[in-house]
Amino acid sequence: MKYTGPHTLGVELAELESLALPPESSVWIVGAFKGTTAEVLTDLYHPNIHVFDPQPHAVEHLRKLAETNPRVTVHPYGLGKSNGRFPMPCTARKERHESSASDPHRR
Repeated sequence: MKYTGPHTLGVELAELESLALPPESSVWIVGAFKGTTAEVLTDLYHPNIHVFDPQPHAVEHLRKLAETNPRVTVHPYGLGKSNGRFPMPCTARKERHESSASDPHRR
């Protein structure tokens, strides 16, 4: 496997390897950031993965991942209790973005 570090964005690689997901699984990753966890899971199990992140720079990375993996679907918004736009501090880039949150069950 190409991942040599002990962590993937705070999730231990051993934990992901122990999941034993069948290929027909669907996985939702909320706050997917750059998609590292999604990439590991697709390499290990080939599930259908839905990645959610409202930050434009993260969505850019996620769309690149989805271009090379048709089992990854990008949702460029956050999930929350209510619909709306909320300020979202981005400490890594010292910026503030206004991001959308949606409830997928609410139309």
